[in-house]
Amino acid sequence: RSFPFVSKVIKHNFIDTATRVMLGASYNKPDGTVFDLDHIGVKSSQFSYSRLQKFDPILGVDMASTGEVGCIGDDFNEAILKSMLSVGYRIPRKGILISSGEVKSKVDLLEACKLLHAKGYDLYASHGTQQFLTDNGVAATDVNWPDEGGEHNIQEMITHNKFDLIINFPV
Repeated sequence: RSFPFVSKVIKHNFIDTATRVMLGASYNKPDGTVFDLDHIGVKSSQFSYSRLQKFDPILGVDMASTGEVGCIGDDFNEAILKSMLSVGYRIPRKGILISSGEVKSKVDLLEACKLLHAKGYDLYASHGTQQFLTDNGVAATDVNWPDEGGEHNIQEMITHNKFDLIINFPV
């Protein structure tokens, strides 16, 4: 499924080329300019997790997608947004939960969190992430893991759909 998409994005029929190579027939070898593109292609898998309660969507090598879409954009941001919207992703309107595990993940997410905060999103974060964000000028509400008790329990908040987006980098 990826081969036809790559052929379309690069505008070179790699399936024809591969078939000719296997048959020992002559073929046109693509040159380096084939990668000089004025656009980019992105594929996104579509999952049915939203319809399956109590399902833990952990991605791996063998992803259980029920479909996929391929989108082309002028740049990566346009292509990824088209792709995400095509598989049913909704732009968040409510809170965003962030749990980023290791310090490197927190640093990697900092600029994105600053942007989300500047755009008016309510950010919620696990203890370490919340402290890191606060220390770096990003307001976030501290939330508790289920075994910690307290007012803002992550599991209860997820169950009651308090978040439109969850960003989780496990340790």
